[in-house]
Amino acid sequence: MGKVVGLAIALLALAGCKSDGGDDNTAGVGGAGGMLGGAGVSGGAGASGAAAGAGGAGGTGMAGAGAAGMGGGNTFAGCAVADTSAAPSALHAAAAAVLTMASPCGFGSCHAGQGKAGLILLSATDLRMTLVDKASCQAPTIPLVDDAGGDAGLVHSWLWLKLTAPADTSGVVTGDAAWGAGVNCGQTGGQMFGLRMPWTNTDMPLEEARLAAIRNWICAGAPGP
Repeated sequence: MGKVVGLAIALLALAGCKSDGGDDNTAGVGGAGGMLGGAGVSGGAGASGAAAGAGGAGGTGMAGAGAAGMGGGNTFAGCAVADTSAAPSALHAAAAAVLTMASPCGFGSCHAGQGKAGLILLSATDLRMTLVDKASCQAPTIPLVDDAGGDAGLVHSWLWLKLTAPADTSGVVTGDAAWGAGVNCGQTGGQMFGLRMPWTNTDMPLEEARLAAIRNWICAGAPGP
């Protein structure tokens, strides 16, 4: 009789496990992990993200593998988030509105006349003519703007690197071997690659709205007006 009662209790326990989805021990499938390697300032391989996904109720989720980042060193997004749907002239105009005004970014005040590092922006009306395929002073192996389009052009544009490159607490850009030997273009001390731009905001990057206008333009192949 004891054996019968024990068997009945065991069957009821099993039935209870099956009736409530919250106790299901079946392994669930986890979601894809987050992207940890943001679009970098140079074409290196970023770290792949990984995250434990949420499984079925009571189950164990599988670890999801995130997409690999484009380069280490910063967390700035690349062309994957760029909006290049506007007309080429509109993309140019939006970027020009950021780069050629004297305030609040401070580009114009330093990049007028002879221009710091030989870069004259304040009077520029055609960014393509001014920047595209023009060698940068501080990193001569890298053009001021590469018109290849997409991430290939973005990470090979000195303008973008100067806006997003890693920098120390004083705003001094951290050098990258991929940039080659730096050239002193008027910067002081050991600042071979100068300060991260804009110089009035060296302890943090340019705000996203203005950064996006420049990103969109370069990602679209840096069209003219």
